[in-house]
Formats: sequence, C-alpha cells, structure tokens
Amino acid sequence: MRITFLFLLILFFASCTGKKDFGQFDSRTEILAHIRKLSPQDRANFFKQQVQLIDTALAKVKDQTIYFSFSMGLSSGDSKEVNWDTVNWNRMDIQNKAFVIPNPDTLKVAFESYANTLKAVQSFGSPHSSFELDATDDKISETGQLSTSFKQLFQGSKSLESSKVGLLPVSQALVEIKYQLPHELDSLVIAPNAKTLKYMGYDLTIDTISPQGIELDLPLDLYDNYLGHRGKIPNDKLVESNSYSAMPLYGLHPEIQKQAKSAGQLFQKFQTAAVEDAMLDRFEPQFTEAMFQGLKKLNYYQSAIEKDLKVLLGDNKNADVFDVIKKLREYIESNEEYLGPVEQRLSISFPYPVKQFLLYFGKSNETIKAERRIPVSRTASYGYMTYLDQEAKKYGIVDSIGNVIIEPRFKELTRSSQDYFFDSSDSIDYFLNVKDKKLEPVKASYRFERKLDADLSVFKNKKEDLGVLRNGQEEIVPFKYTTIERQGKLFVAKYTLRGRETFDLYTLKGDLIETPLLSAVEILADSSFMVRSKLHKFGVLNTSGKLVIPMEYDKIEGLKTANWVYATKGRETFLLDYQNKRVDLPANLRYVDISRSAEGMIPFSDYDGYGFIDLNGKIVIQPQYSNITEFYRGHALVRTAKEELFLIDKNNGIFKKIVLPPSPDGSQRLDVAFSKDGTGYFTMGEIVLDKDGNVVHVSIDNLY
Repeated sequence: MRITFLFLLILFFASCTGKKDFGQFDSRTEILAHIRKLSPQDRANFFKQQVQLIDTALAKVKDQTIYFSFSMGLSSGDSKEVNWDTVNWNRMDIQNKAFVIPNPDTLKVAFESYANTLKAVQSFGSPHSSFELDATDDKISETGQLSTSFKQLFQGSKSLESSKVGLLPVSQALVEIKYQLPHELDSLVIAPNAKTLKYMGYDLTIDTISPQGIELDLPLDLYDNYLGHRGKIPNDKLVESNSYSAMPLYGLHPEIQKQAKSAGQLFQKFQTAAVEDAMLDRFEPQFTEAMFQGLKKLNYYQSAIEKDLKVLLGDNKNADVFDVIKKLREYIESNEEYLGPVEQRLSISFPYPVKQFLLYFGKSNETIKAERRIPVSRTASYGYMTYLDQEAKKYGIVDSIGNVIIEPRFKELTRSSQDYFFDSSDSIDYFLNVKDKKLEPVKASYRFERKLDADLSVFKNKKEDLGVLRNGQEEIVPFKYTTIERQGKLFVAKYTLRGRETFDLYTLKGDLIETPLLSAVEILADSSFMVRSKLHKFGVLNTSGKLVIPMEYDKIEGLKTANWVYATKGRETFLLDYQNKRVDLPANLRYVDISRSAEGMIPFSDYDGYGFIDLNGKIVIQPQYSNITEFYRGHALVRTAKEELFLIDKNNGIFKKIVLPPSPDGSQRLDVAFSKDGTGYFTMGEIVLDKDGNVVHVSIDNLY
C-alpha cells in the first residue's frame, strides 16, 4: 500500500482596525452601559460600525484554515499512467459497480447490533479521563452518520460526575447513540474541468481537479449527508477510487462564527438613523451573553490566535514539517475554545481518467436513537499505562486501577510494553522500576523492540542490530543479530554470514551453545530443536541445549510424540528416540504420514488404504481406511471405503459410529484442530466434533 503524506496550510491574516470594538469591553454589562451613554445618532453609528467590523472579520476568517491529511490508497494504491486517447475502456478490471445504500430495515438491524456490541476504553487523565467507543459490528458507519454522547459514568453502581472522574476507573457508561439513516440518494455530478460549484445552496470550493482526481471542501452540515463516490469513465462504466481521504479544515470555531453572525444581524436590525431609548430597551434583552462572548472571542482570534499561528508556521524553509505539524496540533488542542473543524476536505483519485466525478449524498434522512449502559475498560488490559495531566501538559504513569506510579513530568511518554516506556521528546527508552517508583533510562544508544519475559527484552542498537538486555541494562545476548526469538528455554538468534542465514543458540542466562554453524533451526512438537548444519546434516537439541541426536542424519522430521523423530540416513528411513534407539519400519509401507503422528501412533498407507504403526515399528491397525485423523485422547476419526465414519481406539476397536450430514462446504477431509485454550476437536470440513464424537457448535474459523 502506497502512503502519501499531504500537508496544506492556507492562512490569510486580517489586520486590526482602529475602530472601537468589543475587545475593549470586559462584559456585556459594560458595553450596554457604554451604548446607553451615547447619543441616539452615535448609537446608530456604533451599530453600523460593528456590523461592518463583524462582516469584514467573518469574511476573512472564512479563508483562514489549517489542513492536515494522511492519504492512504484503498485498493492497490498504485498510480496508473494512462493515455486518455488509447486506454482500453473495456478492460476486464474496470468494474461497473453502482453505489447503493442498503434497505433501511437492514440498517436498523445493523444499528441495533452496533448498539448492543458497543464498549468503551478509558484513557486516564487528570483532571479528566477520556473515552473512546468501539463496537464489534460497525458496518453502519459507512452508510449513514453516527454520533454518540456520554450521558452518565459509573463506578460499579455508584454514579460519577464526569468533571471529577480524573484517575478514577470507570466501569460502565450510559451512552446515547444517534444514527442518521438515509432513505434515498442524491448525486452531485462534477466534470473534470469544473472551476466553480454550487450544490444545495452552497458555493463549494474546488481546490484541485484533474481527470484522475479532485480535492474539494464541504461544509460540515453537507458533509453529514455525504455517503460515497464513484467515477464515470468514457464507456459510462463506474469505477471506485484507488485513493480517498476526508480530513477536517480547522479555523475559527463554528460556534464563535454562529454567535458573531447572530450579533451582526441583530445590530443591523436595530441600525436606524437614530437609536432612541425605547429601541435600546428592546435591543438589550435580545443581545445575549452568548453573542457578546462570540464577539469577544472573534476579536481575540484576530488579535492573538492569528499571530500565534503565523509564528508557528514561520518562514523557515528548513523546518521539519512533522515538527511543525506536531506543534500546530498541540496548539489547536490547547485552544479548542477558539479553533475547531469548519469544513471537511475530500481528496479522491481514480485509477483511470474519468469524464465525471459522482458524489452521493443522503436525502429523506431518518434519525433513530438508542441508549445503552456499556462496559468500560482501560487502555491497557493489565499493568501500567501513561496518563496526561491536562493542566500541566505532562505525562506520568498509573497502574491498571489509576494509582499514580510516576508523577507527570514527561512532555511525551508512550507505553512500549508492560515495563518499558518511550519519551519521544528526548528519544529515550525507560524501564519501569515499580518497586522504587522510578523510570530508569535504558542503556545508552539502545531502543526497545520487544519484551520476551519478565525481565528480558530485545533491543536494537544504532547499527540496527538486535540483542537482549535484562531490565534494559545487562547484556544477555550480544548485538549482532537480525532476529531473536525465545523458544522454550533457549534464544534462537539469526544473522547473515557470507550472504546466508546462520543461527546461534543461547541459554536464558546468555551462554552460547557450542554447535557447528547452523543453517536452520526448527522447534519440534515436544519443544526440542531440530538443527541443520552448514554441511546439511541434521540433529536434535533438547530444551536445555544438549545434543541428544548427533548431527549425522540426512533428514529429520519431528513426531507429535515426545522424544521421537523420523530420520533418514542414506536410503534408509527409521524411527529414532533421544537415546539414539533406532526402530526400523516394515518394508512394504508406501507412505508414512509424519504430520499426523501423535500419541505413539503413526499413520501409514499402502494400496489398500490407511493404517497405523506404533513406536516399535509394528503394524497395529492394518491399512483399511480411506481417510483418517491423528489420534487425540486415545481415539482417531476414520472413514471406511463405504463412507462410514467411526471413532476408533488404538486397538482398532470401534468407540462410536458417527452419523453426519454431508459437509456444508463439500469437503470430506478429516482432521484434528485445536482452539486457543488447547482443546482438540475432530473436524470434517465445517463440521466440528468433540473428543467423544458429538457435534458441537464451534466455528472451524476459530480452530488451528
């Protein structure tokens, strides 16, 4: 997937006039008293002056926007250089797929499913925690506008005030969910040469446009009805976009614009040749505190916010764009009272030139609501996590129930693992010493990569080599490897030697295990290791790193029975245990199925079907079945030539006859699969049986 970073800033800074404006008044009462002192003619001039100031300011802030966008390809993401005149418009990969909305009843069912699976995650903060909502079923989010709001927070049965939650863990939340469900589609058709655009009473801004892409800005209330898009190519087929992003444009907060506009309209309404006392008596109750605050904030935006933004942007061409973006985002977050989303910018591109851009909006919308009391979990399911002191703008660490472990003193701090945290402002990794409540810097010039166990973790040095440190300080495995994995009681470390993969093995104490140069290491079912030397000879190491089968065999395959392998030397194949006891196999075996060997029973086949041999090389079940599984808890599932199914024991005794309908997917393969908790099941296609041969309602997709 190709990822494109796009950054655009458009800022036009308004100049302040010398006229008396609302920035000079501290309260609504003060300005009303000022107006009272004026003559009727001066009152009219004052109102006229304010109307002009407000209209000019609102007109200018309309173009003051900040836009950040990360655009990600949604299909291949690869741009296609296509000649408009010679392209084959009937190519097979050009699909004619209309944009449709599901049936409203289907969406209502999906909405109920969303509401019933909704949950929240709490991110600790002081004085306020924050919450993110998530649902297992979120299909409706692509079709209509979804909004959620918290009504009440709970700790057990106790109700909490949202302003006092702080570091208190919340267990449940009452949430209101609204869904604007579209019943019909309305299409906006745009030609690739369009310069201006009017739709639904709006003058829309087209930022850039070409036959293969368009960027345009939608007012937020129009964007609320936006559903999707297509492109129409010259043969009138529709194509989907291969890149799409929708990001907000930040500017003067819409609520400030709304109140300032209302104030301007009110001043204009009372703007006459002379404003007598009787008119002023009617004006005063209509001029609300919200209007006054809107005008004050508009004035502050022009006199302070714009200047701050101009300084943040600066004129330094060598400035790091990501650093600028970070500072701007922080500034927006800390001034959210003045800055907010004012429009939404759509960036859409297509894999082929189009003759029309088709944008779809919902009409005849219906809003449905639901209230749910949902569970709340923390950012980390266990252990320690960062929290933000919103007043100090510093990060600290709390445990899973909100007890402070590290006071907030870090400008940037993120959780890397249970015990490691990263301060991106100083690019330092820290190990969390819980006992002493300290963050201890990791050994200089090393970066945390991955935790292995309670005190051992993989780190990377400046050369990008991997090694293992204990508690971020003591070197256990030297830094020379490209990958390091813990397998049982050993570390398996890989590096490149003369262009070829080579492996070293270490104990958990950091002792290098002496072996010939290894070109392959494979962990077996009993957690021992099959190893292959550079001379292509195989052997086996036990879990402590001891060579229990010498490296002298041409091939070794692991059995699902501890301490045994299937070995090849020259033209001979045989069973071998970890004391080098060799067991020869019957000469007439056509095929030995090592992958299904388990519990000391090894499947084999000849021309009569499948049977089993034991670890003594003796045929204990004659070849007679058309299909079999490995043994699990003393039984195997088998199918006869007559398509009968049985669970048999290790003496070929019938434990149970199985009567099943045909497999839903048409598969007749028999197998044993395991769930995450280690429970085994017999399977026939999509049908799942427990160890006793009973059909159970377990999805085959959840088994391995």
